[in-house]
Amino acid sequence: MIIVWRGWGIIVPLAALLGLFLGAGVASLFGGEGTRGMDALTAAVAGLSSAGVVWFAAKKLEGRPGRVLIDKATGQEIKVGASAGSFFFIPTRYWTYILLTIGLAMTVSQLVKLAMNR
Repeated sequence: MIIVWRGWGIIVPLAALLGLFLGAGVASLFGGEGTRGMDALTAAVAGLSSAGVVWFAAKKLEGRPGRVLIDKATGQEIKVGASAGSFFFIPTRYWTYILLTIGLAMTVSQLVKLAMNR
């Protein structure tokens, strides 16, 4: 069995899906079907919005107060409970940069494709 997420890591695919829907909605408001350049707009909005949602959620979740446990044998303090989880074994806060990079790459790809077809 593959463990895909841990803790609040489920927010990553949900934010990406929300970003895609938001990007498609914005593109349809500004240009409709078949308008040149709307794929680039869709990719840009999807990448930025999904990265923003993940950044905000990770910041909020990691800002929660954690519990401090003290090991009786060594006296060492261990802070637990302030994690935002992970998705595919990558901490949620790093997915902000991954989603931003994917969105940027998709936007550049669509702009290059648009420039080549002119």
